[in-house]
Amino acid sequence: MEAERAGGGEAKEGEDPSTPKPSLFPLFPLPSNSSPSDPPFSSGSQWLANTSFTFDVSSLVGSGAGDALREEPANLDSDDEVPAAARPPPPSYDLVPSSPSVTSSEDERRSKRKARRKKRKREREGVGDGAPRKSAVRSWSGSVMKPVKDYYFDADGDKDNLAFGSLYRMDIARYKTQNYGESTGTNFWALYHLRTSALDMNNEGDNDALGNKQKSQGRYYSAKFTMIERNKAFRNIKFVNKISSVMPEDFLPLPESHSSAENGPSVNNELEESWEDEMIRKTREFNRISRDRPNDEKVWLSFAEFQDKVASTLTKKAARLQMLEKKVSILEKAVEFNPNSEELLLCLLKTYLNRDTIDIAMEKWEKILIQHSDSCKLWKEFLLFCQGDFSQFKVSKIRKSYAHAIQALSAALDKQRRQGSASLQSVDSSFVQLELGLVDIFLSYCRFEWQVGYQELATGLFQAEMEYSLFCPSLVLSSNSKQRLFEHFWKSNAARVGEDGALGWSSWLEKDEQTRQNIMGEDTTAQNEAGGWTGWFELSSKHNTTSREPEISADPDVDDTAAEMNLDFEENLDSEEIPPADDVETLLKKLGIDIDAEPNNEVKDSETWNRWSKEELIRDDEQWMPVHENPDETGMVASPHSNDNSGKDDGEQLSRVILFEDVCDYLFSLSSKEAHLSLVCQFIDFYGGKISQWTNTNKSTWIERILSLEAVPHAILDDLRIIFQLVNKQQDSSHFMLETLLSHTSTSSKTNMMKFLRNAILLCLDVLPRNHMLQEALLFAEEFFRSNMNSSTRSINPSRALAKSLLKKDRQDLLLCGVYAQTEAKYGNMDMARKIFDMALLSMDALPMAYVFVLKELKQYLKKEEIIQANIIFVLHAYCFSDIDVFSTFMNLSDGRWMTFGCLSFLNWKDLQENIPLLYFWYADMEIARSTSNSNSELSSQRAIHILSCLGGNVKYTPFSSQPSPVQILRARQGFKELIKSLRPVCARGSIGEQSLAIICAASLFEILTNDWFTGIQVIEEAFSMVLPERRSQSLQLECLWVYYIKMLERHKQLNFSRVWKTTTQGYQTYPYNPKSFRAILQVSYLYNVSSKVRRIFDECCQRYPSVIMCLFALAFEIGAAGSYHRIHSLFERALANEKLQKSVLLWRCYLEYEANIAHNLSAARRIFFRAIHACPWSKRLWLDGFQKLSNVLSAKELSDLQEVMRDKELNLRTDIYEILLQDEMPS
Repeated sequence: MEAERAGGGEAKEGEDPSTPKPSLFPLFPLPSNSSPSDPPFSSGSQWLANTSFTFDVSSLVGSGAGDALREEPANLDSDDEVPAAARPPPPSYDLVPSSPSVTSSEDERRSKRKARRKKRKREREGVGDGAPRKSAVRSWSGSVMKPVKDYYFDADGDKDNLAFGSLYRMDIARYKTQNYGESTGTNFWALYHLRTSALDMNNEGDNDALGNKQKSQGRYYSAKFTMIERNKAFRNIKFVNKISSVMPEDFLPLPESHSSAENGPSVNNELEESWEDEMIRKTREFNRISRDRPNDEKVWLSFAEFQDKVASTLTKKAARLQMLEKKVSILEKAVEFNPNSEELLLCLLKTYLNRDTIDIAMEKWEKILIQHSDSCKLWKEFLLFCQGDFSQFKVSKIRKSYAHAIQALSAALDKQRRQGSASLQSVDSSFVQLELGLVDIFLSYCRFEWQVGYQELATGLFQAEMEYSLFCPSLVLSSNSKQRLFEHFWKSNAARVGEDGALGWSSWLEKDEQTRQNIMGEDTTAQNEAGGWTGWFELSSKHNTTSREPEISADPDVDDTAAEMNLDFEENLDSEEIPPADDVETLLKKLGIDIDAEPNNEVKDSETWNRWSKEELIRDDEQWMPVHENPDETGMVASPHSNDNSGKDDGEQLSRVILFEDVCDYLFSLSSKEAHLSLVCQFIDFYGGKISQWTNTNKSTWIERILSLEAVPHAILDDLRIIFQLVNKQQDSSHFMLETLLSHTSTSSKTNMMKFLRNAILLCLDVLPRNHMLQEALLFAEEFFRSNMNSSTRSINPSRALAKSLLKKDRQDLLLCGVYAQTEAKYGNMDMARKIFDMALLSMDALPMAYVFVLKELKQYLKKEEIIQANIIFVLHAYCFSDIDVFSTFMNLSDGRWMTFGCLSFLNWKDLQENIPLLYFWYADMEIARSTSNSNSELSSQRAIHILSCLGGNVKYTPFSSQPSPVQILRARQGFKELIKSLRPVCARGSIGEQSLAIICAASLFEILTNDWFTGIQVIEEAFSMVLPERRSQSLQLECLWVYYIKMLERHKQLNFSRVWKTTTQGYQTYPYNPKSFRAILQVSYLYNVSSKVRRIFDECCQRYPSVIMCLFALAFEIGAAGSYHRIHSLFERALANEKLQKSVLLWRCYLEYEANIAHNLSAARRIFFRAIHACPWSKRLWLDGFQKLSNVLSAKELSDLQEVMRDKELNLRTDIYEILLQDEMPS
């Protein structure tokens, strides 16, 4: 050691003192002006030559970082100030080579092997050998070179994040405030200490190198800071508006000006408060506003909702119950100030359910319903609550609840009729809305009876209500008298609505009265001829024979003998005992069934229950039509369909007889045409008919209909199938098994239903004449029925004969001509379709002259005092239309009695004139649809331009012969502009009709064909801008216009993505319950390759507008795209967590089908099944799904217990399990 030190000293003395020596730990790089003759570093210190030690610290500071960073601070730890030149240089040391040893050589070889492994690993990962970390970084934070982008995406990922469970601390961005004063230079040592202190903080990635104190620290997402954030006393900085968070309903804030920042301070105030401070502040604010505006129900609802938010932060149950009591007191106080507010009452009743037991909550429900018996909304919520309570559910109890609801609302309607309000015929009047709500409750009850298994009763209820409301005799009767008269009709065995030979109650009553008069006349004549009084007798009419008593014979001796024989026979029946051999136990033993055996011995396996459920479904599909009771002596029953009686005993058929007592409590009268149309349309939709959209999808009628479905209608199923095929175009579509679940009706049952619908709609057209929606549904039902009955060629329209017969009855029904022509075009008969349209449009010119002829014929019956009021309207209409013949005819009239016929003729003519735009638009749209599917598209487009030119130019229609001239096109364009301009006042009121809708669509189509596609789209957008958003969302016609707009977007794919996406998202926000909204979003996302936005929209919609439609389309998207199990599972769970969607049978069935047959998770399917029947105990179909899909999971004893529960809940079971057991014994 001495020698070594001496050697070192000699070497040191021999060197030049001015030559800089390399330091062992150089903090700063050597000066660049060093001599090239300087000796290099020794081999021992070569490993210290790392870029981390030679990093240029001057790059950390943007300006003034030259030599200032190399200067030490003026005041260090020493007290004396020494000049820099007088300071001695820092000592330097050289490494002493160690003697070689075996251990060091082994360590060297081991380190070399480790280095080679690291090198190979870096090569595999794409990192060069010995490349520093700086070389892999594109740009450091303090570098002078400005990066191209402010951020980069790490696409490779770091596998160490999974291994260590956290991010690498050097990969996490650190943010800190930096304020070094206004000096141009920066003190390096201050910066150095600041950087080292920052490096020591938040080192939660390297837990092994940290102490306990450092481990307790963490970043903002760590557990420590999360707990601090949850602390109620923790103060956060927030921006609070000066305006109160709860504003009155009529408050409209002004938009913020762009110059507000220049003129004055911002409207937001910075506030530092904790959660407790916020709670106190908002409570004071709600108390103040509720005192100032006690009649504003939104203030009270927000106040109650704030209590839920406070309760969600509490951990103790007692504290949450205290907040619940506070919420109840707030809502009770709100109801005192607003006793008629339905929203407040519903919120209060739902709060009672969270606090009280079911019995106490039921009493409070009944008490409130007695006070508000005319509220349809309260009755609907009450019925849904009763239906979904598994513990209290029984079919008989729900029937009583529906009967009370219908009777209460019917009494409210009768009260308003007696008051004779002048606004009863207004569409927006409370009377019409009450009738529409009553129809919705009646439909809910019919659907309930259908789903619990009483399909015959549901059909009988429809028949009874339609006869009672639509075909009521024109007699002034009280409610009791009307029901007694209807009871006579119901017990008469007459054909009812939908059955062959049905006439309607009114027509049947007239015919029955005529028959009665004829019989009385014949009996009077016979009595006068015989002379004397022959005693009392009973009329024997084949329409009125309800008694089963034997007829009285003319011979008194025969009557006495028969009476004695009947009396003896009845006494023998009473005294006769049943022999032991005929009792039930003996008969069962003869059949080989031991009633003393255990249940497990009766049904040995679950497959028997599976077969039982299939047989039950088959009988449910077949036995939906009620049967009639024959009035003959045998007491047999007869079915309207002959094939229903084959192989059925009389006892089973007798259970399908619907008596008057079964329907009398659910009958009510309807007066408005809107209620009549709603009843008929929902009746058609209930039995699977095809009908145009009759209500807005934002209405409660549509939402409740979708919520109560067990299977998806065919129109929505077609949209789902299109989306699934679009998403799954490159994958196997065999795993989309929900389609078989969503439609289950058999073909034979569907055929009988279409026949039933055809007969019913034909009868309803007498009450609602010239309704093109009903006519379209009628022709569709006829097509389906005839196509399944007859195997005819596809080119022949099966509904042609029916359409021609309807046109023979009413040749002036032009819309029927349009519907008939569209059906012919669907079968490819374009020539016949064009001929029908041409005939209808050419006949419009002959109609005014026909009315002139009628008026001239009635001239001799006219009276001057009866003509004045109606004559003014008719004359002005004729004058405005420049019809000289009609005008001159009225000028020459002097007297007559034409009031009734003349007014009807005028209204008829007016309706025909208003329907002209709709007929023109149908014709042009048919040609455009033909052009897209045909090679000769140019000729079809020219035909469409010709048709629309006649409409816009207001010229006489002529069949197409040549292309329209530019003058005609210019005149038509100007005419369309004037027509749309005249529609502005109508659109502003939101009362747009079908005729106005047809004009807008025709103008848009005309601009697309003659100008360009962008101009045509602007026509529809301009029409939307005429209406306020609130009225737009509640208008049926505007929703149909939006659907047509989406259809045009699908047909012409020429717009950029931003415009199309904005349109579709606005439509989804306006009509969130329309299936076309989600179909358009999915189609646009795949057209423009932005499918990543679809899930975000579905998540947003699930929070804001939860609906069954949204869930179905999200499932079609995820299943079609082979989405993950967890994503689909999350969709189901989030949807079923909603209070409304939890009562959807369709969602539960889809969930069960997915887990059982797609995910193949039978244990999860079992749990879901029990949750489903607890939430929806009324759905017999849902119970039977468990028998079919879980027969391998549930034991025979469990399935037997499930059937017993179904019987206890009073669900209708048509098949006995012993029938299945007997089928097993029959082959042996």
